[in-house]
Amino acid sequence: MRLPEAFFNEHIQKLTGCNIIYFKDSTHDEGVNPHYHFVIAPSDPADFVICLITSKVEKREAYYGRVNKKAVESLVKVNGSVLAFLTKPSIIDCNQAELIRRADLTKRVDHDYDFKIEVRDAEIPAILKTQVRSAIKNSPLINNYIKKLI
Repeated sequence: MRLPEAFFNEHIQKLTGCNIIYFKDSTHDEGVNPHYHFVIAPSDPADFVICLITSKVEKREAYYGRVNKKAVESLVKVNGSVLAFLTKPSIIDCNQAELIRRADLTKRVDHDYDFKIEVRDAEIPAILKTQVRSAIKNSPLINNYIKKLI
C-alpha cells in the first residue's frame, strides 16, 4: 500500500538532533533493499545530513582501502550491542554523508516500502553521535560546507 506523502512530511519535519530512520531510497536500484540511515539535523532547520548504515563492512573497507586509505577511518563500526535493532555487524559510512533538504528527503523515500523512525536522538548513545560527527569532519571525501554544518 502506498502511503501518502503527507505522512512522511509530518514525521520528517519533526526530526531534531540525531535519528536513525529506515527507508528504501528511491534513487537506488530496484533490487536494493531498504536501509537504515543515520540522520543529523544541523543548525539549518531546512537540511539534514544523512549517512547510510550498511552490513557490507568488508566491501566498504576494501573499497576505501583502494581509493583513499584515510577514508577507512571514517567508517563507524556498530553492532547490536550499540544499536539493538541491528542483526549484523555494520558500519555508518561517513564518507558518503550527504546534505539533503527535508523536502527532498521526503521525495527520496520510496513510499511503497516500509518507513520507520527507528531511534530518536535521546536514545542514541552520546559516544556514537560524537563518533559519527568526528568521522564526517575527518573524512577526506566530504566537502567543508557539510563539515561546518555539523
